[in-house]
Order: sequence, then C-alpha cells, then structure tokens
Amino acid sequence: MASIRRRGDLWEASVCVGDVRRSASHPTKRAARAWAAAKTVELEAVKVGGCPDVPVSVVFERYARECSVTKRGCRWEVIRLNRFIQYVDLSSIRLPMLRSAHLAAWRDRRLSEVSPASVLREMNLISHVFTVAVREWNMLAENPLKNVRDSLHNRSFRYVMIWKRREMRADIGNWGARGRISGRFPFH
Repeated sequence: MASIRRRGDLWEASVCVGDVRRSASHPTKRAARAWAAAKTVELEAVKVGGCPDVPVSVVFERYARECSVTKRGCRWEVIRLNRFIQYVDLSSIRLPMLRSAHLAAWRDRRLSEVSPASVLREMNLISHVFTVAVREWNMLAENPLKNVRDSLHNRSFRYVMIWKRREMRADIGNWGARGRISGRFPFH
C-alpha cells in the first residue's frame, strides 16, 4: 500500500508491504508516485521469495557502503568493487537475470587481462558479496558464483629435472650449503 502526502516543499511517498515499510521524499508528486510504484513491485517480489529488479551494481554499491567499511582492507576492497561495477556488461544486468554463465564470461575476459591469482581474489570477494545478499539481505535465492569454477584450474608447476638440479647446485657452490637458496630448493 502506498501513500503520498505533501511535506513542506517535498512530496513524501510511503510504501508498506507486509512488515516492511519504506519512505522517501521527492521534489514532485509525479516522481513520488513513480518511486512508490517501483518500490511496491520490488518489495512484493522480495516478499514472495523473488529477486528485486535492480542492477547487479546496486548490490556491490550496498556491500561497499555497509560491509567493506568494517574491514581492515576497506580501501582495496572498494577499489575492486568499483572496478567490477565499471564492467558495463555485467553491472547493468538485472539481478533476476544474473546467471553463472555471465560470471564465467567475466572470469574468462578478466583472465586475459590479469593473473589467475588476481582473478581468484576478485572471485572470492564477489562470492562473499553474493553470499551476504543471500543470507542477510534476502536479495537472491542462491549464490550465482557457486557453480563457476575458479580461475586456477590450469595451474602450471615447474619441476626441476635432476640434471638442472646438479647445475644449480654447482652454481650455488659452498655459499648455498647453508644459504637461503638451498633451503628453498630441495637438492637431494
């Protein structure tokens, strides 16, 4: 139920759906009616278990405003969230339309720009944003990043061959017997 009334120079729109009440002031009656209609639809969708029809960027902005400020690495987390919001392909998608395929495409595109460790760090942050949206804000039914593989599935390891170990041991000489390098590479 929405009600609109005049308060000084502004129009106040109040919306009540179930136990949830929201209100906002607007300069014109037309803007107040539009806000009330949009907010009513959003709250009705949340009431029946659906997602609010907002862009994904709204979720990241809310997380940056409410959750990131309590963390020690706030500055870097907000930088990463803002960078994610700048990806127009993903941040403009409406929340009910967000699928794991969108996030997988973002991951693949991001892997061509930065290292896999950076992508994994960003994926962990994004996963936590969606987890908070599911558990605390009731904006999603499940985390869409849950079904996306991490970016480090193609890890490459370098194995040092026996002949290369011998060369390295000869290069190190007596200095490496107790030095840092011999402790990092197991010369057997």
